[in-house]
Amino acid sequence: MQRFDCLAKELPLFGPHFLEASAGTGKTFAIEQIFARLLLSDIPIEEILIVTFTRAATRELKFRVRSNLEKIGSNEKLAQALRAFDRNQIYTIHGFCFRMLKEFAFEIELPLSMKEASGSKKLDAALRDFFEMKLKPDIISAEQLEVLLRSYSVEELAQKLKKGEVREAKTYVELEAAFKQEMRDLDLDKLRADFTALKDSYRKKEGNFDAQLRALAAKEFAPLISEKGSIFSLFSPENKKVRTKEISHLYYPDLYDWGQTVLVPLIESALEESLPALISAWKPIEKQILLEEGAFGPDALLEWMEEAIKKETFRKKVQKKYRAVLIDEFQDTDPVQWNIFQTLFINAETLYLIGDPKQSIYRFRKADLYTYLRAKEAISPEGHFYLDTNFRSSKELIGALNRLFDRNWLELPKENKSLPYLPVRAGIDLSSQFPDEKGAIHCVISENEALYSYVAREILHLKKHVASFSSFAILVKDRFQAAKMEETLTAVGIPNIARSHELLTESLAFVAIEELFEALEDPRNLGQAKKVAAGPFGALDLFTLREILEQKGLAAMCAKLPNIGPEAHQVFELLFEWERKNGFSYQGIDRFFRASRTMDPDAAERLFKESDLDAVQIMTMHVSKGLEFDIVFALGVSERTPPADVEVEAEKERLLYVAMTRAKRRLYLPIPIQKKGVAVGRLSPIEIFCNRLGLWEEELEKMGLEVSLTIERVVDPIVIEEKREEIKNEEALVLKIPSFSPSYLLSFTALAQESTQLSLEPMEEPNGIYTIHNLPRGAETGIVIHSIFERVFSKEPFLDLIPNSLLSWKEAIINMVETVLDLPLPMGFSLRDIDSKEARTEVEFLFETAPNYIMGFIDLIFVHQNTLYFVDWKTNWLGKDEASYSPQNLEASMKDHQYHLQASIYREALSRSWPGAIGGGLYFFVRGAKVVLVEH
Repeated sequence: MQRFDCLAKELPLFGPHFLEASAGTGKTFAIEQIFARLLLSDIPIEEILIVTFTRAATRELKFRVRSNLEKIGSNEKLAQALRAFDRNQIYTIHGFCFRMLKEFAFEIELPLSMKEASGSKKLDAALRDFFEMKLKPDIISAEQLEVLLRSYSVEELAQKLKKGEVREAKTYVELEAAFKQEMRDLDLDKLRADFTALKDSYRKKEGNFDAQLRALAAKEFAPLISEKGSIFSLFSPENKKVRTKEISHLYYPDLYDWGQTVLVPLIESALEESLPALISAWKPIEKQILLEEGAFGPDALLEWMEEAIKKETFRKKVQKKYRAVLIDEFQDTDPVQWNIFQTLFINAETLYLIGDPKQSIYRFRKADLYTYLRAKEAISPEGHFYLDTNFRSSKELIGALNRLFDRNWLELPKENKSLPYLPVRAGIDLSSQFPDEKGAIHCVISENEALYSYVAREILHLKKHVASFSSFAILVKDRFQAAKMEETLTAVGIPNIARSHELLTESLAFVAIEELFEALEDPRNLGQAKKVAAGPFGALDLFTLREILEQKGLAAMCAKLPNIGPEAHQVFELLFEWERKNGFSYQGIDRFFRASRTMDPDAAERLFKESDLDAVQIMTMHVSKGLEFDIVFALGVSERTPPADVEVEAEKERLLYVAMTRAKRRLYLPIPIQKKGVAVGRLSPIEIFCNRLGLWEEELEKMGLEVSLTIERVVDPIVIEEKREEIKNEEALVLKIPSFSPSYLLSFTALAQESTQLSLEPMEEPNGIYTIHNLPRGAETGIVIHSIFERVFSKEPFLDLIPNSLLSWKEAIINMVETVLDLPLPMGFSLRDIDSKEARTEVEFLFETAPNYIMGFIDLIFVHQNTLYFVDWKTNWLGKDEASYSPQNLEASMKDHQYHLQASIYREALSRSWPGAIGGGLYFFVRGAKVVLVEH
């Protein structure tokens, strides 16, 4: 295998290439350069095909390829390619198949109206029927479904079924039969006696243990599934207390050891298999519906493509279309996909198969590592290349990883051999040194419960030595470990966000918001109202919300909605943009949702969870593939999983490799407390690695003398006494999305850090004298005063706005209004001189100041002598008499509450739509009948 240098003049650019790219070795950079060199070699942009295996990778490749062309594009050929970049051929495998089938539909007699499966209402209805009527107990038991619904809502489960791929799954009937075959005869009273004798020797755990004892005695499988077999976790060796009393007699002394070995795998299998079993039952129904609608799901696309390439006319059309083909992430290929690529492109003028077998971790998606190896054999050895320089990590970290990995450990069970590991070199000058003297790889020997608080403490200690919180990543096994980590970080004030690769249109927030607008269009439609009532917006009054929407606009309505998460924020950002371009109408909003659902999947918006918020990133090890962070906590590698076949165990090793190669400066590697010589079985990825190679604490300590590797034992959870403050407002400004929650709204309120300090002088008690100076303070008073002035300038009566609690101040309020209207203004007139036709109240604005949006309401704007002014009513209490409202006190209040900032925001908003002169802002302190003019 030869070293590959994409910039070398002597590189054989054309012909077949099999390129192995270890983690961090610049695979995407190589693709960018190959693409540019092909263009310079007179291959047009539309004749270069790049295929990758995820939408996120497709989007990144398009961005990176274009950016590289812009950077080096002084050449006319590259400049021409940039002008024609919208004709680029960069797709996912499914996107490529769909486009070829549609473009050459005539050759294979497909309907020209064929479409990809997306947003089918018929499919949604069929899913509801499936859950209600077509679930057979022999496929999945009620208890399995109950456990699933503890983890997912029905809507989330529906999305899992839509996106899931069929794989062989054990039915409940099969699992129950295996359980009954293994079960012993057990007496309930004796089981209870043993339980009572044992329980004080083990740490407490949650669970209905008596129900499980009854299930064991009756040989019933279902209750053990419902309780997730927690009785065996209770009596597991790792849950045993250090000091315990000796137990003289047990009726079933080996029961729980036997249960761990025999029953727990069956229980865990029932939990693991429930979702695949559901998917297998659902997919035939889905396929039939999609066929009726002329749509193709992912599997159907590949099936049609495999059939299509058998036809010579179709095959030749596709082959003629492309002179150069680059297939990225090739280790994720399955036999069907390789058959398509091989049939079409094995003899292409230029072919690159680019991947890393050590990162083949998507077996559950049918990725087949042995297909990758067979493809390697299809290309002659002269075409085998590899990238050998890591441009991600520090020299110390690469040295430690090479020392750990340079051995036969990545097994290929079917071929009874191992994948070779080729050591890599460091390509960048980066340090792994921090003041705490820990190594580039820091092994933490601990039980999992202690790890969560340990991670939080380490983040707090290291934060000042990295650029931001987003420099940290925590890699977890699943959503349960992610939730626990999120809870721990939040408790000590560390900002965090869970990262996902889901499409925005597949999120629950998107569905909920779409249903909300359908209901707002016709609030009397009980069917639509019930849908909303069952979702996160269920507590809202649809009629009131519709009135706000139609009178004050989308931004005002959004401010009334509860915060249901970051995905919803992004949906509303897109809605704001749509409204700005197209205006508001229910028909337009309906078009927005339909357009979003039918958008090219490769270009579709993704979840906000992939944003650049300054927050610790929490993600599964699978999601982390392709990403990099300064400091990585690979928590998921120490999570144990049920025993599986040898191929699944081998994939755990590759998942370990992926997790351990994400860090740039430091990797925290948790290792469960374990003795040598434990048999491979129900082990975590790191245990499989350490156990197979004999790399336990003693050996790791010796290795630490040679490379940058250190060890620490953590026995108990760490108490973090000082709680950090939450992110400050200035940090929150990196939000790209204008939130619809008042607590996050990018408005003056969100931007200003208002003083919360109240005057030390208490307000006078009325004592029968009700003046504007002792008018009660608080939000209610402020709202009333604002509403009154709104009525005044719309020439409507306002006395009915005064609530019972303020009726005693009725005369004082009337006098205040009259005084404010007659107050001489610095410009030589009063508010009473204003023509009401030239005034507008409660003026809404929304404008962009990239990358953010700012929205709000201005109390009053008016035009006088061709000059625009804006007004803000202030009910601030500065003291008990008019003397308290001196110019000095007024200016101090303006500064304390950052009203000058507010004025600049209002001025900017108005200047974007008002072509004439803007005279300034008038801040009326109505209690003291004073006004401050802000001119600039």
